[in-house]
Amino acid sequence: MSIENPKQFISKLIEKNILVEKQALETITSLFEKNKILAKHVAENICNSNFTSLTDKIVKEKINLLGKKTEEKISVKKTHLKIRADYEGRLSLRKIKDNDIKKNADNFCNYFSSRYEKIKKILQSHLDINNLISIANIKSTPKSRQISVIGIVGEITNAKTGTIIFEIEDKTDAIKVFAKDPDLCKNLISDEVVAVNGVVFNNCILAKKIIFPEIPTPTKINKIKEPLKAVFISDIHIGSKQYLHNIEDKFLNWINKDKQTDSVKYLFIAGDNVDGVGIYPSQKQELQIDDIYKQYSLFEDFIEKIPDEIEIVICPGNHDAVMQFEPQFALDKVYVPNLINLSNIHLVKNPQYVYLNSDVEDYGLNVLMYHGYSFTKIINEIPVLRKKGIGCPEYVMIETLKKRHLAPIYGSSIINPLKEDYLVIDQIPDIFQTGDLHSHCMKNYKGITLISSSTFQGQTSFMNKIGHIANPGKVSIVDLHTREIFIKNFY
Repeated sequence: MSIENPKQFISKLIEKNILVEKQALETITSLFEKNKILAKHVAENICNSNFTSLTDKIVKEKINLLGKKTEEKISVKKTHLKIRADYEGRLSLRKIKDNDIKKNADNFCNYFSSRYEKIKKILQSHLDINNLISIANIKSTPKSRQISVIGIVGEITNAKTGTIIFEIEDKTDAIKVFAKDPDLCKNLISDEVVAVNGVVFNNCILAKKIIFPEIPTPTKINKIKEPLKAVFISDIHIGSKQYLHNIEDKFLNWINKDKQTDSVKYLFIAGDNVDGVGIYPSQKQELQIDDIYKQYSLFEDFIEKIPDEIEIVICPGNHDAVMQFEPQFALDKVYVPNLINLSNIHLVKNPQYVYLNSDVEDYGLNVLMYHGYSFTKIINEIPVLRKKGIGCPEYVMIETLKKRHLAPIYGSSIINPLKEDYLVIDQIPDIFQTGDLHSHCMKNYKGITLISSSTFQGQTSFMNKIGHIANPGKVSIVDLHTREIFIKNFY
């Protein structure tokens, strides 16, 4: 599409969900008045790039770059880019209290109560929730009165008439909800927390609207002051016969020698670091190395070949040698003894919030890492996601953000019934990284950079059985200073 004026440019930015600084629009509008040919080149170049936000600095850099090609003399202030060694890595973690909890009925009740309270708090901030009452008080509520309730969704059934019927429960009672319009229940699943607006009728609720916790529209895009980048990978699967050594070689050569990586300060690895042993039936037939300690020894060798100036954050996945319930513990020193004492290595839990370059004066960036084991179950439960398929992971990532929970369906992951449900997305991330599906995406959703990290493993027979299709060798890069995104393909 040719962009002929600022109005068309703005429409294209809105279509691509790109947030724009006011000064950036003023700069491009002024350029259309002074040099329409150059302005068209700049606008079209920006719209064809993978920006999540557009600053005045980016616009001027594009004007400078494209202006040289059209011999226009447009001055842009240049800055000297320091390499990563000149900057201190500033990284902190959200603490997860994981004291040993007995897995009994009371603790599971407390766990779901925590989920309910956290998401209820999020829902209460929605402006379209009116006349909120507890379910127990509905019995004394006059017929046909408009009310709202917040609760956990129970069993969902489809009546022959097309009406959707489901139960919703809060801490006081449970009640049936009738939704005559099936579209109201689009993507609704059991065990998630929602709000229902409707009218009271015979101790039931006739739903007029179902409200999901969702992500609010951002007021700004967070960035860091330093000109640094972060790299995101996952699902390395060392030990598999389908491990792609050429991807490892290309990746290590790139991150050590390519000048484009001089500003890479952080590397995030989102689990399944090795292929593991005994993860699924007949796995031994697909293993090149069937000793878990040897697998991790090779993983350590891989990590130790990455430059020391890079801060490396590693979480586990379902193939790693940790307990399978979530939140998962970090990798144990028994398996990675050589990594434990390295100051640039951060072994974290799954999921994990990681805060980058934040201080009293600067918010920094908030990265949410989650391996993504629950995603296959969620995709299978929601027809729209099944249609999109596992090859488009951005849709299931967006769905978990809308539901504000990483594993909203009971059974989509193994629950560790702590006193607090740490799989609730109660903090809005700036970057949301996942893995597990062996696919790849880099997208923007309401100011959040979505990254489904690729894999270092080719297609296996087990992946064929569960419907995963390998899309290996894609490395995701985020400029933390501008929030631009890039993809490097090593396959």
